[in-house]
Formats: sequence, structure tokens, C-alpha cells
Amino acid sequence: MVPPQLFRTEALAEYQKSDPVEFVVLLNADKTFIRIMAQFEDNVVLGGLAPTILIQAGISQNSAAVDEGGRPVNIPGSSGTTVATATCQRRIAEDRDTFLVTIEHAVASGPWQFRIQNNEPSMLAFNGFISHSERETLQPWMDPGGIPAFEGDLLLDSLKEKPAEIVIRNLGAVPLKVEGRAGDPLGSSPARIESMPELPILPHCIGTIGVVCSPLKPVEVPTIETYQHLFNTNDPYHQRIVNLRIPRHVLHPNRCRACSYCLEYEQGQIPESWELPPGMSVDDFYGLCYCGDREEAHGVYPSGWPARLPVLTRATLSHRVSWPEAIERAKALAKARTIGSRR
Repeated sequence: MVPPQLFRTEALAEYQKSDPVEFVVLLNADKTFIRIMAQFEDNVVLGGLAPTILIQAGISQNSAAVDEGGRPVNIPGSSGTTVATATCQRRIAEDRDTFLVTIEHAVASGPWQFRIQNNEPSMLAFNGFISHSERETLQPWMDPGGIPAFEGDLLLDSLKEKPAEIVIRNLGAVPLKVEGRAGDPLGSSPARIESMPELPILPHCIGTIGVVCSPLKPVEVPTIETYQHLFNTNDPYHQRIVNLRIPRHVLHPNRCRACSYCLEYEQGQIPESWELPPGMSVDDFYGLCYCGDREEAHGVYPSGWPARLPVLTRATLSHRVSWPEAIERAKALAKARTIGSRR
């Protein structure tokens, strides 16, 4: 079976005509089917006025205007004699914005082309499939148009789990199926699918795939890692590959060597209203960053800092904690140690 020919127009104003769409008719073909989808807004079926299809056969400049629901229209060839007839029907079985043009060939002719005239006051774009088999024109259409993830690269943050989105439009005549589930990795990258849209994606509708990248430790030399992910869909004719770009950030001079995610040292402050436990002073908190690690972990050593004092670091805290948690744990540790352990 010959794959269908695909076409797509720009958005057309009322009574504006599209650029010519050329198509091939095989010598032994008795019929050609052109399935046209009118695109208004995402998730909206307008059901407005049907377009007029202007069909031309041969080198003649004469075209036949085919409107919805009318009687078969004669299509003249290069010599002016009829070479085919054509009709246009609104395919309510699919939706009210889908139209099927049927061309019945009488004699061989060519070249063939058609233009679409928008008769609706609203701006409409048109796309569709051309085939000698009506069934082959019933296809989904995975559209990447206007989506940065497809036009360029999906840029993800390697320092924190900042969500991103891949928006997919179905411009086809049948529902679009996209394989994937939350938690699935995107190729060999550290990114993963966080959420999937309601599937399948119906014609004229959009679906959003939520994506997130696991935090990555900074590196000595800034780099950009590139990956690709292929989505499995029931659309064999359109772009299904997502390009991922993940910048690896350079190590900050005052980063925390214990956790690698805190890029700048900032000393936490003890509220004056706090009553410190017996045997504990403000010095026990001196140098503790808001990330929960002491300033030594950030490579910061102020003058006069007694290096012999015990260091409260991630090794002590066992995992990354917030500043309030670090203070509470420091209090608990202070209760358990003696004045002699500080000398």
C-alpha cells in the first residue's frame, strides 16, 4: 500500500485561498480521496462553514470549485474535456471539522493540484491526507508545531527538579496514542516522565507530558549533555523524537563540599529569643550554613576560627536537612557532649 501524502496550510482568513497543494494520481487509480481537517483552536471543534476546494487537472489554469454536499463537479483536463468528477462531504462520523473530497477519475490526466478557500469568518488552518484508499486517510497526526521541545531542544535544569512540559497536538482524523507512564526515563538521560495526559488524545485536542530532571552535582568544567527520547505512537509519519539538553553547572568556589547542591555559603543566624541548653553557646552554631553544613564544607575559613572545634557536617546529620532541623539536631548533640570535647 502506498503511504498517504500529507499536506498542511497556513492559517487562512475568510475567503483567503491556500497555496497550491500538488498530488500524484497513479495511472491505474479510479479514485483519489482527500481528507481535510479544519483547525480552529486547541480542544475546540468549531463546526463552521465548509471550505471550498479548488481542484485543477493538467496544465490548464481552469479549476473546479467543489463545495460541501453539492452534486458531483466536473474537473476539466488540459484540453478542457472532463477527466474526473469530485464531491465533498462533511464527515460528521469523525467530527464536524473533517471533510472528505472524493475524486472519481474517468481518464488519465495530470499534473494535479488543489487549493483550499476558507469560507469561515474565523481564521482556520487546514491539513490532511491524500490517498487512493479512503482508509489510508484515517490517520492520527502528532503535531510538534510551536513546541520548543520539538522545534529546538527541551532545556532542563540540572540543579533542581524544575518541571518542564511537552505539549502534543493531534491534528489527525483519529485518536493519537502515545506510550509512556510516570517514572519512565527519557532515553538514557537523568530526566523522567512525571505525568502523562489522558490518552488517547482526540482529534483537535492537546495532551501535556510533564517532565522533570533529577538534580545533578555540579562539575569542574561547564558542559551541556544532550539526549534523545523516541515516543512510541500510532502515528508513523511525524516527528516522535524529543531532544533534551541538560546543562551541567560549574562548581562554585563557595559551594558546599558535603552536599554539592548549596552553591553559596550563608551563615545561619541564631534567634536572640532562643534559650540555649546548658553547656552550649552561640559558638556551637558559628559557621553553620543554612544548608545544614559548616563553613569548612564551603571552603570558607574565617580568621580566628578554632579548627579544633568539632565540625557538624552531613556526616553527623546523616542526610541533608533544613536550617531549622540543623539547629534542633545541633541542640541535641550539644546536650550529649561535654565541655572537654570542645578543647
